[in-house]
Formats: sequence, structure tokens, C-alpha cells
Amino acid sequence: MSEASASIYTGGAEDLAILARTWARPPGWIGWLSAADHKSIGRRYLVTAFGFFCFAGILALLMRLQLAQPEGHLMGPDRYNQVFTTHGMTMMFLFAVPMMQGLGIYLVPLMVGAREIAFPRLNAYSYWLFLGGGLMIEVPFLLDAGPDVGWFAYVPCPRSSIIPRIAPMSGRR
Repeated sequence: MSEASASIYTGGAEDLAILARTWARPPGWIGWLSAADHKSIGRRYLVTAFGFFCFAGILALLMRLQLAQPEGHLMGPDRYNQVFTTHGMTMMFLFAVPMMQGLGIYLVPLMVGAREIAFPRLNAYSYWLFLGGGLMIEVPFLLDAGPDVGWFAYVPCPRSSIIPRIAPMSGRR
């Protein structure tokens, strides 16, 4: 017997049982929310992004109701700007991008034949950052303190000459 083959530990059935219990996913919601396999993470992204999509759809409905008749009085101009801005941010940053990311996390390991995605715990952590960031965007809106800059939040436009309450970015006017 060579020295290299003698150093390989093959383990027994009791060791395999201990490992199976150690790495087993807890049952129920806690297990699903704490799992770090790519399918669970991908599903979490897709479900959460769909939830944000539904919220953005409600915001779109509010905008349509406001514009359904001339001089609509469903909401004031400040609230309409909040609805408009939050709808746009939600659709882009909380639905479209995370939906593609969730599909990628779910499907790419299956397509390349890998057992797991690289850095599964980092991917699980990125989901919780996404959820926390999404709540930081939506909760101020629900408390009537949301962003209200409309199209002026778009990159070429955020200057103090367009939005006077924003400090100058470069000192130029």
C-alpha cells in the first residue's frame, strides 16, 4: 500500500450520517429563506422581484387614474412626482435587473452542468442586500417621504440649474 493511498480517509456510514445532518436544510420557511443553493436563491429573487413588479403596477395604475381626466385631483403634484419616480426606480432596479439575475442564478448552473453556483453564500447575501435596498426605496414612499424628482433623476439632468434644491455638483452653472 502506498503512502498516498493510506492517507485518504474513506469514512464510515456514521460519518456520512453526521455530515448529512449537518448540511441538511432546516424544514419550512426558515430553511427556504436560509438555504444557499442556487435554486432557492434564484426562486427568492424571482418571487421578490415579482412582488416589486406588482407594487410598481399599482403605482402605474395610480398614475393612469391621475391622468384619466383633465386636472385630476387624485393626488397632488408632489405625490404624483413621488409615484412617478418610485415607479421608475422599482421597475428598473427592483424588477428588471433582479429578474434577470434570478434567472441567471437559477439557470446557469443547470445549463453548464454544475452542482452549485460559485460562492453560494455570497449569492444568498446579495439577495438579502437586494431585499433590504428595495425596502429602503419603498418604505419612505409609503411614509410620504419618497424621491420626487421624476425624469430629472436621469443621469444627464441632475444639475442644480434644473433641480434647485440639489447642491451644485461641479461649481459650474
